[in-house]
Amino acid sequence: MKKPMTVTVICIRIFTIYLASLLFSCENINTGPGGPPLPDEKPLPQPVSASVTISLNGKTLVSYECRSPNAVIDTDRLMIELNSTDTRHAFMGYVGNNHSGNYPLSENQQQGKATISIYSAPGRPADSIPAHLTPTAGALQLSALNGKTCSGTFSGTLKDVKGRNYAINGQFTNIPVRAIGEGK
Repeated sequence: MKKPMTVTVICIRIFTIYLASLLFSCENINTGPGGPPLPDEKPLPQPVSASVTISLNGKTLVSYECRSPNAVIDTDRLMIELNSTDTRHAFMGYVGNNHSGNYPLSENQQQGKATISIYSAPGRPADSIPAHLTPTAGALQLSALNGKTCSGTFSGTLKDVKGRNYAINGQFTNIPVRAIGEGK
């Protein structure tokens, strides 16, 4: 003969079923810190920053923070623009790929490599920088690229025809990326 269930046993079984259903029903719900935001929540904006430093023979000629950095991604390349606030200097970076990695610098745009160039307006003789500098030694490290933002660092050097050694260094963090590939 079967023993009748006591109220305690019934409560324990109901509680166990309740916990199991709660566990399985909450598996795909975004419920808190660390998870994706709920549909009515907006993600916190990530700080955007970018800076560029240009030096000649070890002496800093120009160092600037970029207020409106931007990037464009195509199906197989990323282009980054970091302009000075006074619009006298423009950094253009090209990465011949569409994912994070370390890309050696090259004079020409090519797959698997990076090109960085500085374009400068004529300035005072003390900070005179050639109109165009494209370092060929160094690298661009693309540490993050998620389709919406990109982050990384770059460092490059070159020697001009007069034997002067230029260096271009900088960083960019959480720069907005706009997709321009086919069908986008």
